[in-house]
Amino acid sequence: MSTIVTQKNDGNKSNLKLRLNGGQLTNVFKDKSLGLLKKNQLSDEDYVCNRLRSSLFINCKGDVYPCDTFAKSCGNIYENTVEEIWNDSAELKYIRNLKLGDMSSCKGCKKKGFCLKCPGISQLEEGDVMRKSRLACQHAQTVDKVLRETYVSRSLFLSIYEICVEKRNFPLGLCHP
Repeated sequence: MSTIVTQKNDGNKSNLKLRLNGGQLTNVFKDKSLGLLKKNQLSDEDYVCNRLRSSLFINCKGDVYPCDTFAKSCGNIYENTVEEIWNDSAELKYIRNLKLGDMSSCKGCKKKGFCLKCPGISQLEEGDVMRKSRLACQHAQTVDKVLRETYVSRSLFLSIYEICVEKRNFPLGLCHP
């Protein structure tokens, strides 16, 4: 499942009104049954998109794209084989090997570890795969917020609880065993 709604490849933005707002996005990430919330943070050494490393998108005209969100073709199956495009396309190699640490526009961001950076969306909406994506930033902020509410509060509660157990002193409002 994906929470991402992008503009159309022709630049038409009419479907962006279907994007989830902040509250809706928070509720989606809080819904544990969807499995979208990950506690582990990404590092600068992680690839920007693992999907780009193992798949391609080919349209009905034979144009090959790194994925369905990219507007710029990296080859055509009527001119070259898929294997040739996969192995020889400079654009495809570049996109496939992008790591989070390569994203200079995101260098100082404290939420970068929760980023769902999509080079295709950056290219489509910001004009450059290396640009910061407003959509990715919104997602990262929401994930960070939900994780803080979900896990930091629980961790803090458990830390306080452990201290109380050790001292055998339970303040009002804190359950004891």
